[in-house]
This record gives sequence, structure tokens and C-alpha cells, in this order.
Amino acid sequence: MDSDAYIRDSLERFCGVSGAVIERTPDGKPYDADGHCSFSLSHSSKLISIYISSLPSVGCDIQRTDRKYSEKEIAAKAFESDEIEWMERNSVPFFLMWSLKEAFAKADGRGIFLFHQLGSILPQIHLFRSWTINDGPDSYFLSIYPAGNTELILSDTLLQAQQYTLPLSR
Repeated sequence: MDSDAYIRDSLERFCGVSGAVIERTPDGKPYDADGHCSFSLSHSSKLISIYISSLPSVGCDIQRTDRKYSEKEIAAKAFESDEIEWMERNSVPFFLMWSLKEAFAKADGRGIFLFHQLGSILPQIHLFRSWTINDGPDSYFLSIYPAGNTELILSDTLLQAQQYTLPLSR
């Protein structure tokens, strides 16, 4: 199933929106052309998440945690210095921070390729919600922004998710 079909199916099953017309912004963010709701779609490995909300613009991201990257090198390029300090001070895992930042970028509409233009997410950290998900041997972080009057649908593994308490101190 392609992403637009998955979105339409999710909107119909969970929100009662039949035949949603999915269009894209100039930056590629999909949206419901009729404005019934906003949503964000993410996938990592075999998991797909969709965040559906009445809020005007939302973002979600799911990240598998066992991938091998030079985390310090990527963090230096993708995160602001205050975000790196916050991660280190609060023992926030790299892939959780990546998930938070990408959810923010998706809600912003510019996406992950412009992380350096987004600035720090820390002033809005209280508006995020995150979960850890264990799916057999695989672990994931799932983050949504902004958390509010929402429905969150995570295929297959929602029952195995545990909410992650984010440190709110900056």
C-alpha cells in the first residue's frame, strides 16, 4: 500500500473521513486538502506510525535505535549546542533526540533536511510526547509534536509502547 492510500485508509477507519484528498505542500508535506484534520506519517524498519490530530499542523517520527552511526558527528551537524548539552546533562539517547527533532521538523513543514534552520526545540520540549517501543529484538523511539487533542495510531505494536518521560528542564 502506498503512503497516500495508507493515510486515506487511516483517516477513514479512525476519523470517519471517507475519500480524503491528499495533497502536498511545495516542501512535500502531505495534507488533507479538505481540512478535516492534520496528520503526520513516519516509518522505520517494519513499523509505521501515523499521528492524526485536530491541531493545525503536527509531526511524528519513529526511529529504530540499533542503527550504527557516528552519533557525535551527526549531532554536531543536526542539533543546536543547547540541545547537545541538554542531551548530555539529562542522558537523553541520540535516537530519541533525533525523533524529537524530526517530529518538530515535520510539523514545521520543512522536514529533516533543514534541521539547521529550525533552531532549538528546547523552548517547546513540554509540547512533545514520546514512547519507547520494543518489538521483539528491535527497539524504537516514537515522538509526536505538538501533543494535544489527538489520536495516535501505531500499527501492530502500540500495546508494547511505554511513554518516555522527557526532562523538562533546559
